[in-house]
Formats: sequence, structure tokens, C-alpha cells
Amino acid sequence: MRELLAAVFADPRWRVSFAADGIQGVEMARKERPDVVITDLVLPGMSGWEVCQALRQDPATQHSKIIVLSALIQDSHKRKAFQLGANAYIEKPFRISHLLETVTRVLSKR
Repeated sequence: MRELLAAVFADPRWRVSFAADGIQGVEMARKERPDVVITDLVLPGMSGWEVCQALRQDPATQHSKIIVLSALIQDSHKRKAFQLGANAYIEKPFRISHLLETVTRVLSKR
């Protein structure tokens, strides 16, 4: 998935970083203060739900947009992600055009 996302966001207008797990992702977000964080829900070390919660509770990252990209497609998973601060939820498999549209849309809602 990282390789696919790296290819999708290879355009120079994007600055992209990748984390190996949820813990590293939160640490990186605290340091880099990204505009957008794309996370799965099933991650080693810290779940995507925990990532959402940690980012929303930290003043350094509370304004970062969060997009969940997950194969968990039950309504209960989506509701929980939004309750914990996700701005958008994309189901796997996904269309690259939909991902790019979603990133653009959440960035426009500043």
C-alpha cells in the first residue's frame, strides 16, 4: 500500500512521509504537523482509531485532516472513525481518483 500511495503522491506538490506503524505515525505527525494524515485502521502498535484519537487530542496535530483508508467497511467502523475525529473514510479497494478527490476536498475545508 505504501508503494501505491508513494506513486499516487509522487507529484512535487505533495510532501509525503510514511510510518511503519501507528505509534511512529503519531510521532511523525507531532513533529511534521501535516495537513493530511492517511491511516488504515488495522495497524501494528496502535490502531487507526487510536491514531485518530491521539491526533485529535494533541494541540500540535488537532487541526490535521485525517483520512481513513480501510478494508473494514462496516457502518460501525466508519461511525467510530468519525467519532474519533476522522474527516473522511475511504473503503478498500478504492479508486485513485477518489482518493485524490477526497484529499483535495478535506484540504479545502480549512
